[in-house]
Amino acid sequence: MTMNHQWSAARGALASITALGFLSLAACGNGGNPPAGGAPEPGTTDRERTEARAYTATAGLPPEQEAFWERLQAHCGKAYAGRVVDVTYFYEDALADREMAMWVMRCDEDRIHIPFYVDDNRSRNWIITRQHDTLRLKHDHRYPDGTEEAISQYGGDAPRPGLPTRQIFPSDAHTGAILPDRRDNFWFFDFVDDDTLQYGVHWRRFGHSVRVEFDLSAEIEPPPKPWGYETGEAAVPDELSDEAQAFWDRMVSHCGNAYRGSVDDATHYYRDTVAASEMVIHFLECTDERIHIPFHVDDDRSRNWILTKVDGTIRLKHDHRNPDGTEEDISQYGGDAPRPGVETRQYFPADAHTAEILPERADNFWFFDFIDDDTLQYGVHWPKAGHSVRASFDLSAPVETPPLPWGYDD
Repeated sequence: MTMNHQWSAARGALASITALGFLSLAACGNGGNPPAGGAPEPGTTDRERTEARAYTATAGLPPEQEAFWERLQAHCGKAYAGRVVDVTYFYEDALADREMAMWVMRCDEDRIHIPFYVDDNRSRNWIITRQHDTLRLKHDHRYPDGTEEAISQYGGDAPRPGLPTRQIFPSDAHTGAILPDRRDNFWFFDFVDDDTLQYGVHWRRFGHSVRVEFDLSAEIEPPPKPWGYETGEAAVPDELSDEAQAFWDRMVSHCGNAYRGSVDDATHYYRDTVAASEMVIHFLECTDERIHIPFHVDDDRSRNWILTKVDGTIRLKHDHRNPDGTEEDISQYGGDAPRPGVETRQYFPADAHTAEILPERADNFWFFDFIDDDTLQYGVHWPKAGHSVRASFDLSAPVETPPLPWGYDD
């Protein structure tokens, strides 16, 4: 839980997002074959078949999380008053004697939206969603005009299975990116008994914590709708953030050029299969809304990075083609960059389509990072398995453009 004015210093930490480079973003391997842009078809080797079977066995929410979900859903439409019951000195001045309320405003099949009110501040929203195999908590913060705050969408996924009455949510990669000093935070919801729900956050690094308790036995009148949701779902921004637009312009400035690259960091899982590969990227086509970058590995021309502007952010998709131009079965995976990113770096957590076609890699994220004027890095990280790979491309030395990628050579 955060207070707006407490984040004023933290917003400055956005400039540190580039520190995520050390994560050495992880790719998805394919046995003895080069990985298809970081995510090959699963089950192609004995090892991957074993991984896929193990993950499939855990698909779906465990009974404990189903029970917790149903318990929250039972309160849909109801609002309750709350109060701080435990707080360390770091939060005490900001939270003492504040009026608090929560409203289980909307419950869908896979999403619960709970605005959280502190005095007259209507900026805070807890968004709990059902993922492939767990629950996810995100904190959605809005300005009075409905636009999203810079510090927003932090949270994480609950470790399985948790308890029917309690779920905790450790910080995810996005949280670590926008709030690097709080990447060890975790949040929780705890039904202490039938009449009491507690919400809290613990900042382990510095020992700071706060816990708010809501009285479920005494329903109150729902407060006004939260900022940005007065007429339904929050408005989606039309334009990129300044940081994302600067990143986009930087990519477009290389249009028409090709650059050689090499793997400069890879975990053992991929080291033997990709380290010696010859790599070239080609900024083939750039428009106001779309950038097409074929990624060639040796003589394989199957891979394409497609960047598009969508709903106020940048979307990355990996477009994979067979030699005859038809699309591969494992294709169009990727995701949308959290706003705002920084002008030299954008990263892309796996989206719903990725989780559907590659469920064991639903926590992947990809990134592009302009380390300096002469170096662009691309990589992917697979947190659940700890696998990663990163390639660097030398922007100071354009090379001859390679043949067009398969499917785009007409």
